[in-house]
Amino acid sequence: MVESKENEKRLQETQETNEVLNFYQLAVNSMDDYKTAIVDDNYRYKAVSKQYLEGYDLKRDDIEGWSIADLMGQESFEHAIKPFLDRALIKEKL
Repeated sequence: MVESKENEKRLQETQETNEVLNFYQLAVNSMDDYKTAIVDDNYRYKAVSKQYLEGYDLKRDDIEGWSIADLMGQESFEHAIKPFLDRALIKEKL
């Protein structure tokens, strides 16, 4: 019984997370003029705009779920990208 309630709670949380992600995907896709990506706090792509995909000649399944370092290379990520993302993740104005 307890296990069933825990499974129901996890399912509900997953559904809510997917709804939020779908909302962000729609928002990102509406930005026709920008290469836009949403990443999580593990630096993994969660949603990318069509322009982002076209800019890197990728398909959505080729990038979403990947880490930024996977796409950009570890050195570029560590030195050029991660410092800005870390500032953004603590909500510092960039």
